[in-house]
Amino acid sequence: MARPVSQTQIARQLGISQRAVSMALRGQSGVSEELRQRVRELADKLGYRDNFLARALIEGRTRLIGMLANGFADAFYLPILNAISSEIQQSGNRLVFCRWNQVKHDDDEELDSLLRLRVDGLLATPKTPTSWVGGGYEILHKQKVPVVFIDQQAPFDNFGSVISDDIDGIAQLVAHLKSFGHRHLLYMDVPAGRPPHATTSSLRRSGFLAAVGVEGLPLSEHHLLHQCFDQQEYTANLAALLRQNPKATALVCFNDGLALQVIDALHALGIRVPEDISVTGYGDALQNVERFRLPLTTINQSTHEMGQHAAQMLLAMIDGTGSAEKIRVPVKLIERATTAIARPLDHQ
Repeated sequence: MARPVSQTQIARQLGISQRAVSMALRGQSGVSEELRQRVRELADKLGYRDNFLARALIEGRTRLIGMLANGFADAFYLPILNAISSEIQQSGNRLVFCRWNQVKHDDDEELDSLLRLRVDGLLATPKTPTSWVGGGYEILHKQKVPVVFIDQQAPFDNFGSVISDDIDGIAQLVAHLKSFGHRHLLYMDVPAGRPPHATTSSLRRSGFLAAVGVEGLPLSEHHLLHQCFDQQEYTANLAALLRQNPKATALVCFNDGLALQVIDALHALGIRVPEDISVTGYGDALQNVERFRLPLTTINQSTHEMGQHAAQMLLAMIDGTGSAEKIRVPVKLIERATTAIARPLDHQ
């Protein structure tokens, strides 16, 4: 098996020092543009590949950025990941993806895999708050490894975080519904404590309660329904909730996926959207929205900007040119076809 081409071989053929070759290939100043071009042309001709391990030993950095997430094809995370990939690539670093275990309650195994690669920093969408304390994240905190959480609030001061302004997003939805004459609103939530939505769910639910209070709307004792994944069971649960709240004319859902499940359940109950009940989502993450039964009124979370902010912050933390910040990205109401003027409705 042929040995890899080295910088020393390139230097010997060009009659220059190995240091000059290294500077030319890394784009550093100190060599002429003409020499830089000659070095790169010969490197390409010989099939030279950068010695990753050698450079890491010299620089004290691997230029690897770890990314730990729930999934990489998810409609919500895809724009975030695309933005992160672009920023990391432009910076000359490499991104290493790792998907956390769906069964376990912590991220320790995946974190250990990334740390063994000596990543310079970590971008993460953690599973649940219980995985933050006493495990891998606390170790990262104590070792002062640069970490940025995405779509989750960071538990430590030296961790950065980038989240959307969920309190304002829910407030926009409630105000929108009130402007259409809706006074009796119900909140549709994900299963209690289900990763990765645990902290986000708590934030949006509290935002709903606050917004209803600010708008002076009445709040039923039975105003909340948690999601279940058996559609027939969920439809029955929703029917029971509506019997308890015969004046309800609008349902505010935790996210777009849940909103679609709610609309399907209402359709099965013979309840029209939006003529009888208005429904809102959250995230604006559904691709090809026109193919669904009704284009969904929702909140756009500016996911591309979230990814950009997260990557830029982490790179600045690694380089020492920036510190951990808590960034809240503005959101925007997107009005579509699932909300309309409130009309009287008897669910009994």
